Amino acid sequence: MIALKDYQERVLESLREFFRLTARNQNPESAFREVTQRVFQTAQPYITVAMAGLDPGMPYVCLRVPTGGGKTLLACYAAGLAISQLLRAERAVVLWLVPSNTILNQTADALRDPRHPYRRALELACGAVEVVTIEEALRLSRATVEGQTVVIVATIQSFRVEDTTGRKVYERAMDEGILQVFIKAGANIESSNCGPCFGSHMGVLSRRGRMISSSNRNYKGRMGSGDARIFLASPVTVAASAIEGRLADPRKYL
Repeated sequence: MIALKDYQERVLESLREFFRLTARNQNPESAFREVTQRVFQTAQPYITVAMAGLDPGMPYVCLRVPTGGGKTLLACYAAGLAISQLLRAERAVVLWLVPSNTILNQTADALRDPRHPYRRALELACGAVEVVTIEEALRLSRATVEGQTVVIVATIQSFRVEDTTGRKVYERAMDEGILQVFIKAGANIESSNCGPCFGSHMGVLSRRGRMISSSNRNYKGRMGSGDARIFLASPVTVAASAIEGRLADPRKYL
């Protein structure tokens, strides 16, 4: 377990008091002003967030800590404070947003690892916890959600719908039957992420595994077993090889 530093304790105590006052008075602005008055001797202005689908009274605050200040650790404890002090509940669904797929995988792996300090902090703050990605959350059972706190780790980009180019490609592949061809051939259609690339999840290689990839590294053990073989190629060569089930020359498809 990572011991909290003095400034981290102070940050969490301020957040705890803000949640407590907000729950009592149902007024996050007055709670924010009261807490900042106590901390800084001057009440700071509260800035609300206006977004479709969100209650105007939803509390909105940011924790300001220095670089390397333990933001992930603080987030683990902050989730527990929101549940106990604001919602006054035993469990909840927590949406944990990160800026990229790489950080998503790193965060999800750490929060799932029972030996990792982040996981221990999360359990200490929230009790029993299930950590899932947004894709996995779609398949959660009601019993899982009602029996423990569920932390959904997702990227900010997964909730942005302005750019639909990627979805159009997927829809065309589905409409033209291309996806069915790959599925019948034994392929898994996965979301774009770093899971298999660095040997974490979603199709890592076994001892006798063979893979062709358009990533930029293939050192020993990169994508799973150190006894597996990884071939690097251009995206078009990878696509041609997927069609034929072997290393293939793509020129006849061009």
